[in-house]
Amino acid sequence: MVSDEETVSLMRRLRILGFDFETVPSVDEQRSVSICRDVLDSQSRADADDLWDRLLAIARELGPTGGTLDLRGLIDRLRGRFRLKEFPDYATDVQRITQASEQLLDELTDRIGGTVALDRSAELSRISSLLDSHRGVVLLGASGSGKSVLTKQLAVGAKPEGPVAWFDAQTLDEPTFATIERSLCLRHNLATVFSHITAPSALLVLDGVDRFSENARRNAARLIKASCFEDEKSPWKVILTCQPEAMKRLCQATGKYDLRTDLLLESVVFAANAVPLLEARLMQTWA
Repeated sequence: MVSDEETVSLMRRLRILGFDFETVPSVDEQRSVSICRDVLDSQSRADADDLWDRLLAIARELGPTGGTLDLRGLIDRLRGRFRLKEFPDYATDVQRITQASEQLLDELTDRIGGTVALDRSAELSRISSLLDSHRGVVLLGASGSGKSVLTKQLAVGAKPEGPVAWFDAQTLDEPTFATIERSLCLRHNLATVFSHITAPSALLVLDGVDRFSENARRNAARLIKASCFEDEKSPWKVILTCQPEAMKRLCQATGKYDLRTDLLLESVVFAANAVPLLEARLMQTWA
């Protein structure tokens, strides 16, 4: 039997909120659309109206069954249709990751002698097409064949669609994953930041895997897992660059750290200036 005291205690904790959504015009609806506009990258009123309509549709879909939706689930439903700003809590961390990546990209020379640039548009087009249909792509090639430069051009082209996180052997050669996070001055751990990306796509690059130490391989595995790239709803795609002779070690490493080898290495590309680009399935070539 519920006592009067318990009933009063419960009622003291209830908040009754009044809305005028059924009124025309509705002040609360205008306020809601304004909030939608604030979170959109485009700041467009038309996009804000579309976002509000989409949120109402989701509420109508889940309401009758008592369904729930967490923050990440909502992002997944909106991604691709709406370009949202990064969450205020994570925007600074995303900026720090991209700035560190841009510094590494700036160190990569993409011109011979500082003046001549090779036309590799055909290779770029092929690899871009592979990224559209695969979760992970590996670029194989001898030292100096242009793997990193090709990946740099892909990364630069991907920036308008979302963040690029670029890591090499040196940045990953730390005793713990937390050391890498501290070196980036992050407020949140990388797994949390990666899982709250609102952009339609994001690119994780691990450059020069053949030069990775044991520490670097372990930290790279943590990065790949943090990206949740195996989830079709995740915006993250992964590119690895590696020399052919290190391919066996790469396959062993993916198994050692319990990564989805079938997804991470399902598309292997040979990149070399004098050799036509060749796409190959891992299990067909290295089985």
